[in-house]
Amino acid sequence: ELFSAQATPTAIVTVGSTKFDSLIRAIDCQDFLVLLQGMGIKRLTVQKGNGEYRPANLGEPGKPALPGLEVEILEYSQDLPERLRDAALVISHAGAGTILDCLQAGRRMIVVPNEELMNNHQVQLGLALQEQGLLFCFKAGVLLQSLKEADFSSLRSFPPHSNPLFARLVCCEMLGLENVVKSASTQPMRPA
Repeated sequence: ELFSAQATPTAIVTVGSTKFDSLIRAIDCQDFLVLLQGMGIKRLTVQKGNGEYRPANLGEPGKPALPGLEVEILEYSQDLPERLRDAALVISHAGAGTILDCLQAGRRMIVVPNEELMNNHQVQLGLALQEQGLLFCFKAGVLLQSLKEADFSSLRSFPPHSNPLFARLVCCEMLGLENVVKSASTQPMRPA
């Protein structure tokens, strides 16, 4: 049990402020819940945003799909940044703000770039930070298998002071520049 040391080990899945139905579909299954429970997770919060897909396999309020694992599904929450900082595991879209908040808080993190977005630099950002050993970057279609294989002990801690690489990556993402970082991984994410 990877996360059992926390009082109530919590995993959060967040899509950010846009639609990301492929991520919600990827986690909407009993296998995902069993996998989290095997890692010591006792609570799952799913921030699904304003997507059209409604999770059907994660249980209902007061009636969890898996005994011993409390599940909360919400569109958005004002206290999401606080929740992210307290989570044992964060599975998130690859938005720079969410990534920075989670890494600064020392959270174990998996980013899933939202490939449905136009002018999307989430893939480059996620891969560059994965290459630095700060997080894992997986496609939604292989999230479960990749999560099973992820070795969280291999992740490095985020440097306590400003990180020039991260600042450069964010600037490139915000400016829409290609070739985000020369040292960024040239290997593609695992295919779906």
